[in-house]
Amino acid sequence: FLWSSGCLLQAWRMENLRLRRERKNTKSLSLKIQRIRLSYPELAYRSFGTTGETLVQLGISLMQSGVCLTYLIFVPQNLHSSALDLFGTNISTSWCLAFMMAVQIPMSWIRDIRRLTVTNLLANVLILYGLLTCLGFALKQMGGMEEDVDVGEEGVDGVGYDYSDSAEGSVGAGPKIAGVDDDDDERPFLQEVLYRFRSLPPFNPTGWFLFMGTSVLLFEGSITLLIPLQEAVQRTSDRRKFPSLYKKVILAIVAFYSFFGITCWMAFGNTVRTVMTTSLPTGQLATSVQ
Repeated sequence: FLWSSGCLLQAWRMENLRLRRERKNTKSLSLKIQRIRLSYPELAYRSFGTTGETLVQLGISLMQSGVCLTYLIFVPQNLHSSALDLFGTNISTSWCLAFMMAVQIPMSWIRDIRRLTVTNLLANVLILYGLLTCLGFALKQMGGMEEDVDVGEEGVDGVGYDYSDSAEGSVGAGPKIAGVDDDDDERPFLQEVLYRFRSLPPFNPTGWFLFMGTSVLLFEGSITLLIPLQEAVQRTSDRRKFPSLYKKVILAIVAFYSFFGITCWMAFGNTVRTVMTTSLPTGQLATSVQ
C-alpha cells in the first residue's frame, strides 16, 4: 500500500513540475492564471488519454458506490436503535435513510476538499470517542469488573475462547473450548493481559479471507483521498513534506489498528462480532458509540 501510494505521489510530483514548466514557457495569460487540479482522472488522462480517464472515473465511482452502499445498510439501523435506546422513539429505518441521504447528497456536490474541514474535524472527534470507548470496555472486561461480557459463549465460528488456566495449571496453555469447568482464580490485571495475549491462536484459517477483505476496506478512503490531499496543500515547502508525513501517519494508523484489534480480541474472545460495536455490553454509552 505504501509503495503504491509513493508511486502515485511521484506521478503527481512529475506532472506538477511539468505543468509549472508549461505555464512558465507559455505566452497565454489564461493558462498562467488558470489552476489545473491534478486529480486521479487528470493524471490518467495525461498518461493514457481519454480511455484512461474514463476507466479511472468508472473505477472510483464503483469503489465509492460499494462503500457507500455498506454505510446505507448499517448506519440507518444504528440510528434506529440509538433513537430507540436513548430517547425511546421508534423511528423507521426508511426515515433514517431518507435523513442520511438528504444530508450526504448535497455534501457530495462539494468539489474542494478544503471546504469539508469542519465536518472532517467533527468526524475525527466522533471516531476518537468511539475508539476510546471500545478500548475502555475491552480493558474493563479484562480487568474483571462488572458488566462483563461472557467470553465463554459460543462464537461466530461455533467455538469460544475460555481464558481460564488449563487442567495442568500452566499459564499460556492456549484457549480452550467454552464450557469446560475449571478453576478461574483472579489474576492481576497485567498478568491477565499477558495470559490472554499468549492464549490467542497465531493464525485463524477460518477468518483469513475476511481479514484480507476488511484490510482492503480500511484503506479505501485513504487511497482515494491521497492525491486530493496532496493537491490541497498550499505552500510548496509543505508539499515536499507531505509524502513522508503521509507514510508516517499510515504506519501509525496500522500500529493502532493492530493494537485495537488484539486488545478487543483478548477482551471478548472469539465471540467478538464483525461489527465491533455490537459486541459491547448494552447501555446508553455503548448505544452512543453505535
